[in-house]
Amino acid sequence: MKYIAITIGPIYQTFRNARQTREVWAASFLFSYLAKGIIVRTCLSDFTKADYSNLTEEEKKKIVSTKDAFILPNISDLRLFESKSGIGLFPDRIIFKSELIKDRDFQNIVDAVIEDIANEIASANKSDNKVLFSFLKKYLRIDWDEFEEEGNPILKISPYLDSLELTPQFVSEIDKNPLSEFLLSININGFLSRNYDEKDTNGQVRFESLVEISTRELRPNSSYKRILNSTIWDEGENDKGDNKFIDKLTEKEDFKNYHKYICIVSADGDKIGKTLEKITGEKVFQFSEKLLKWGLSVKDTIRKYGGVPIYIGGDDLLFFAPVCNNGQNIFDLIDSIDKEFIGQNWHEISSEVSPSLSFGLSLTYYKFPLGEAIEEAGKLLYIAKALDKTLEKASEMLSRDKYQLTEVEQILKLPKYKEIREIRTIIELLADNKYTENEKRVKAKELIESYNKKNTGNAIALKLLKHSGTEFELVLKKSDLLYQSHFKDILAKMVDDKSFLNSVGYKLRDNHELIKIIGHESILLKNLFHNVFDEKIENRQAKDLYLEKVRLLVNYSYTQQNKDIDQAMKEVFSIIRTSKFIKGLEEVKN
Repeated sequence: MKYIAITIGPIYQTFRNARQTREVWAASFLFSYLAKGIIVRTCLSDFTKADYSNLTEEEKKKIVSTKDAFILPNISDLRLFESKSGIGLFPDRIIFKSELIKDRDFQNIVDAVIEDIANEIASANKSDNKVLFSFLKKYLRIDWDEFEEEGNPILKISPYLDSLELTPQFVSEIDKNPLSEFLLSININGFLSRNYDEKDTNGQVRFESLVEISTRELRPNSSYKRILNSTIWDEGENDKGDNKFIDKLTEKEDFKNYHKYICIVSADGDKIGKTLEKITGEKVFQFSEKLLKWGLSVKDTIRKYGGVPIYIGGDDLLFFAPVCNNGQNIFDLIDSIDKEFIGQNWHEISSEVSPSLSFGLSLTYYKFPLGEAIEEAGKLLYIAKALDKTLEKASEMLSRDKYQLTEVEQILKLPKYKEIREIRTIIELLADNKYTENEKRVKAKELIESYNKKNTGNAIALKLLKHSGTEFELVLKKSDLLYQSHFKDILAKMVDDKSFLNSVGYKLRDNHELIKIIGHESILLKNLFHNVFDEKIENRQAKDLYLEKVRLLVNYSYTQQNKDIDQAMKEVFSIIRTSKFIKGLEEVKN
């Protein structure tokens, strides 16, 4: 079977230098729109319009009727082609059966789409469309080729597309090319109004600024609209207006420090490649269909929370969101997204591999460069998908004779591995006398590395970068008790007493050396907490409950970190400070 495969870019280079949220949305959506255009013109040989925003019902049905010819993306749902979806739903890679274009020249299809977009930008910028077309031909990375493949085309073709993306090509700086004006003026140039229908506080179709998203929680307040109009609207959509808006809101009693911060979330599926290795034929279509169903659903989940989805394509996700809104916080939203992903019943596709999601969460001050914050979320996502560091350490120890097998066994017996059958098998192996020590080392190392590779990801890596320059970084495995129990308990039971919370932090630091000795002993640690915090305090019951959660966190983290007190206390303080931030229990500073 012959296939045509396309890769589209440069997406990240285009919005890397973006200063405003609307630029990020416009850049991302433009590439999705380009991919949509290629699919539309590929499926409709008689398509003559230059606008892909308002397809007729007949055109939509005709495109969807070709779904069996598309390997990537899945185009089986009419909602993909609705006008004003307001979000990039088409990925940067397309693979379809060559027979779909018959005797047409595919490069002519690509050039026609580029010309349509050149006309769009030229009209908005009031510039020469021929100059725009020439520029876009150089700037855009639309690489394609034809392949013959009898197996799973995604597995076989993807590595080649990877290599195409690495090929050097001329790319202008975004602030020196015609796209910059188009992206920055997206709220007034007509492209947004044809493709987006979300309304701002004044009821206008407009992509809101970062501070409008971060302060979504305050929107129901009677003074919010007045302050918005006297700052952002009077000054124009620029940094000066944003600063005045925040300064005015800061004067209000219900303003929290986290209202100055935005959540930038990048998510990606884990074990997608391993799943594809296990399936062929109809199962590949069903797999992509589940991803499509999840994507169409999760965009509404993000919007209901008060977030703004930028891109959802396949298993990739990028969105902005407030730290808190409607009585929920960003972790409630992540859990909801995760629940919807798990709810796709992946076992129906393969009983051997179960995909999961990893998240990179950048909690960023509103004045921090937006492009860098997005890049940071991407780096955090990479960390979330990385191998288990503790198991990597165990594997490394097995390679070196100076370490005793009992030391490796001690790591494998950490509480977080207690219920894992594969780890128990390795422990049994190390205790089996029928193997020599060298055989145990070789076999155990092989089993540990195999398990680690199969179980990467399914985590949240977050970084809170404060305006002061202080930062807190955490990696939380979603299936681990550190996240499901301890982190969530600290967040739920934290009391509204800033002085008390500060004193807890001070006393933990003061007793650092003693915790180093007894941190793994639950009873001794309990006695220490009783003695250190045995003082008259108001609201004793609630504070005792919070202290109990902190004690359990210290004990768990210290044990999990294999008695590395510095790493354990770093983790404990990061969880406490992040929770304090999310609960709005920090002083509001200008």
